[in-house]
Amino acid sequence: MLRGDSGSTATGVLMERRILLVAVYAVVIAASIARADTRRPILLESHVGPPPKDARYFIDYMVRTMGADAPLAGEELRRRIENSLSRTAGSPERPKNIRHLVEDGRRLFIEGEFLSAVAQLEQAHETLMSKVALVASDQTLRDALHKALLVTAHSYLRLKQPDRATELVSQVIRSYPDRDLSMVQYSPELVGFYKKVRRELDRQPRGTLMVTTRPEKCLVFLNERFVGLSPVKAVDLYPGRYRVFVQRPREPGRIHLANVNGGDHQITIDFELDRLLKTEAFVGLSFKSRQAQTQGEPRYAAALARALDAPMAIVLGFRRYRGRRVIEGTAISADTGVIRSGMVALEPAAPSPDTLKALGLFLVSGKPGIGIIVGDGPGGAPPAGAPDDSGGGFFSAKVFKWITLGIAVAGLGAGIALIAIDGRGNCDVAQGGLCPESYQTMTPGIILTVAGGAAAVGSGVLFYLDARGSKKVGVLPWLGPRHAGLGAVLSF
Repeated sequence: MLRGDSGSTATGVLMERRILLVAVYAVVIAASIARADTRRPILLESHVGPPPKDARYFIDYMVRTMGADAPLAGEELRRRIENSLSRTAGSPERPKNIRHLVEDGRRLFIEGEFLSAVAQLEQAHETLMSKVALVASDQTLRDALHKALLVTAHSYLRLKQPDRATELVSQVIRSYPDRDLSMVQYSPELVGFYKKVRRELDRQPRGTLMVTTRPEKCLVFLNERFVGLSPVKAVDLYPGRYRVFVQRPREPGRIHLANVNGGDHQITIDFELDRLLKTEAFVGLSFKSRQAQTQGEPRYAAALARALDAPMAIVLGFRRYRGRRVIEGTAISADTGVIRSGMVALEPAAPSPDTLKALGLFLVSGKPGIGIIVGDGPGGAPPAGAPDDSGGGFFSAKVFKWITLGIAVAGLGAGIALIAIDGRGNCDVAQGGLCPESYQTMTPGIILTVAGGAAAVGSGVLFYLDARGSKKVGVLPWLGPRHAGLGAVLSF
């Protein structure tokens, strides 16, 4: 019996170990899958100035056609950047009626409408937090934020929600450590609660935060409070989360979050990346010139990929290549830089879904596809021998249709004029007399009229073909010993 019990116990222990081992394997596999998902490539837009009006259509369409192979893009990428890296500091436009929102919220609180007061004041708080750059530079707006937070906390106290009130008062103490509450402005209830929360925070260890920037000498703000020029060390900080905002005299950066829980902490901010990175109208990089784009795009796209733990960044932009507008993509490794680039012509006809999908898959995996012009780097021309389906250049239908139209108008006008004056006298004689000499312009008039008519027909054909959107319409001049003319090359 003892052996049987012992064997059963041993078997049970073995089974438990196996179950535990399977559970561990399952956790490891699940973690690997989750990590594989987070290490998807990211897709960034890159523009000189504002993006083209149709940029959103082409980029979103390409991402949709790629299905499961699509990189992290659009709204999903924006949330990822704002949750783990930085968020926009807002536009410089001053919010309208912000003080009225705060005062109306305070009035509703006095009237006992606490839920309405909370709704009004949280709207004011949300508006101010969407314009951190403006609040940091305008002390009056920072005062309005201080009042909004305190009256909201007081409203939550009256609504019997002390936890939420504590959270808001703690935020006020971290953001305004040099201010205290006066019973002249606020009720004894709120002042007493404020002092209680502050005593609790005072019992917790303070921390420091070292803020460095590239380049140095940026203005540094913690929760919209100016603390100095970078590099700067903020000391004696209450524990909690801080908004770190840096700017140069006329160039705002972005908002970074830093957790301070006692001890020393450090954050390094690349101000140039902050200045270029956009997450509102589009997610990507915005440059002031084509030269700055060519030089900076690989560096900053790779930096973003590293910051988001992505293997590479797919960068899409729009430019002109050989007279045609194209969508250009570049694959940039987080570790090694540019891997490959390619483009697809958008004129004279929009590319098919298959062509857009092929461009996306080429950038992600390197697999070539039909309709892609393979490039040699960001902004670079395709290498020698690369297929060119852009159809651009001087002798394209898009350009030459206007030239032939001008020739047609000139030829027809001159030819008709010469025919009209044929046989008329070209000398001055007395009235009723005959001029011994007359214009002989019928032959050149007919030649010019026929040539103008031919040019008009050719121009009409080129207009029609270009409007129909043939993939390639080329016009080639030729010259022989006694003849000259034009030849059209069409490809559908």
